[in-house]
Amino acid sequence: MNVDLSASPNVMWTSPMIARDGNCCGTVAPDNCLEFVITLHPNAIAVSFSIAAGAVPPGALFYQVDCGPPTPVGSPICLDGPGPHHLTFCKPGNNDNAFSIVSYSEPIVGSDITLNAGCEGFIYAQYYNEPSISWTSIGPGNPGDYDSYLSCTAGCDTTYVTAPSTGAPAFVDYLVCGSDIGDCNPNPICDTIRVNFVDPIQVDVTPAMSQICVGDPPVTLTANVTGGTGPFTYLWSNGATTSSTTALGGTHSVTVTDQGGCISATDSAVVIENPLPIVDAGPDQAMCDGVSATLNASGAVSYSWDNGVTDGVSFVQAVGTTTYTVTGTDANGCVNTDQVNVTVNPLPVVNAGTDQTVCDGATVTLSGSGAVTYAWDNGVTDGVSFVPPLGTTTYTVTGTDANGCVNTDQVDVLVNPLPVVDAGNDQTVCEGTTVVLSGSGAVSYTWDNG
Repeated sequence: MNVDLSASPNVMWTSPMIARDGNCCGTVAPDNCLEFVITLHPNAIAVSFSIAAGAVPPGALFYQVDCGPPTPVGSPICLDGPGPHHLTFCKPGNNDNAFSIVSYSEPIVGSDITLNAGCEGFIYAQYYNEPSISWTSIGPGNPGDYDSYLSCTAGCDTTYVTAPSTGAPAFVDYLVCGSDIGDCNPNPICDTIRVNFVDPIQVDVTPAMSQICVGDPPVTLTANVTGGTGPFTYLWSNGATTSSTTALGGTHSVTVTDQGGCISATDSAVVIENPLPIVDAGPDQAMCDGVSATLNASGAVSYSWDNGVTDGVSFVQAVGTTTYTVTGTDANGCVNTDQVNVTVNPLPVVNAGTDQTVCDGATVTLSGSGAVTYAWDNGVTDGVSFVPPLGTTTYTVTGTDANGCVNTDQVDVLVNPLPVVDAGNDQTVCEGTTVVLSGSGAVSYTWDNG
């Protein structure tokens, strides 16, 4: 039976169920043999033969290639060149079996690998005689310095490499040595596999510390990742899963995991949410026209008033009520406002009455109007009569209204002196004589007794 294994140096062929009915190595006796004519790939160096299915014949089982020495079934045998090579298998009996023939190349090793910190991977070698295999690190450093990263250093064609969480070099070269699968080469066959180590993942949240005021927009926090291999996954303490998140007051942490998923990194940031200052513009104020007002705010560090007012500096407001708003800023830069009303009342229109002219000895009554209470100078009481002195006297009244606002007015009182009237000299006459009386010193005269 022809077996073509030329497509690859490492290939397996399995026969259909067949019976042993031929001769062995040219004999004519019925040895109950099978013969396979094998063509190999140029890089193949050995084959092995085994029973794949059917009842296994009893006793020791051997096969031969090109009528060479018997080889136990299942063990490889070295071959030289692509052939064809004649493989025979003989055993009494003629039961049906399926048979497998496998060709092997010289040993080969797997590709270089890259591991993230804390992760595990494997490196392997194929077509070695497995018990002969040894693994050891050859660089950096001294041979064997990094053998502790390996799960197996001898007798294994596959060994697992565990990357430490921290402290790994950029790479480690591992040397694998051993004999080929058929011991065809008398010398050990060695090769090197490089394991690259990725720096462990680290995360730094910025800004690490920030301050805002109550009511401000949230702070944007960003997780800055170094090391590891992307894409990265993020999980913030507020549930966000992106590289940035927004946050108000408190401590906010993020855990970042790289593509390897073996270790993660955590960092946090603090956002201080400062309360707003309790700004007090002071109590509402009321005053009279012409009186200055001074506004003094409290509860913050600096203050700014509207309407051109400066904190602590007096000013004069027009009549009416004006609302002033103060903006206070505290040491943290937080801002709040308050308001105060300033009412300026008009002065009362006080009237002292009309000027008066009287004669000496006459009483005068002065009464103010336009306010609520009145105070006169010169000892005068509002509405109470008095005798003014001769001449012209100016009297000032001070009137106070219900708001306590004060105004004044004046009135002149002229007191004329009495005339010096002369009735003439006394007269003595006889009865029946006519008498003429003539007054002087005045303008008009009125006599008694008719």
